[in-house]
Amino acid sequence: MGKENEALRTELEDTIKPLTDKVKELEGKLEEYKAKDIERKVPAEDPEVKIIKDAGDQPFESLGKQLQAVMVAETSKGRTVDVRLKAPTGLSEGQPSEGGFLVQTDYATSLLEKVYADSSVVSRVTRMPISANSNSIKIPAVSESSRADGSRFGGIRAYWLNEAGTKTPSQPAFEQVALELKKLIGLCYATDELLQDASALESWIKMAFARV
Repeated sequence: MGKENEALRTELEDTIKPLTDKVKELEGKLEEYKAKDIERKVPAEDPEVKIIKDAGDQPFESLGKQLQAVMVAETSKGRTVDVRLKAPTGLSEGQPSEGGFLVQTDYATSLLEKVYADSSVVSRVTRMPISANSNSIKIPAVSESSRADGSRFGGIRAYWLNEAGTKTPSQPAFEQVALELKKLIGLCYATDELLQDASALESWIKMAFARV
């Protein structure tokens, strides 16, 4: 009986082993296929693109630093000019006396915003932007030169009317108001001590120009 069981076990092992080996082989091929499929689905990494800015495209660290650069350009009579300084279109960057230098955009914006914030009058006005190619704008307005009766809003009249009285006709009058751009010039002298300290110079300029 023991010999028969041993023979049966040996026969079963001989039958099962090839099947087990085949299963292992198929599992290995399946893993290889999965690995290759993942490689096809994963996109290749984009090559790293490095943008190197020219020295003239680098912004100034602060408004104070830019003002110091302007001072150096002026005192050197244009011989030493920071490449980051920009002159108005059509003018020579090496000749500041021909038109000066443009304040860096973000600093110019912050200066104007401070003017609107600090002024009790300017903060209440309505700001109306115009395009770069325009220097004026025309807007409709009520033609009113007097606040006397019959003149308000250009001619509207309101009054008590007696019974069977005759109404006096009235109507508003309008006109066009032309607003033309003008240059606003601010002149500020700074001491040598302020010119040496960029932070103090920037603080002083922002405070002074916003309050004049």
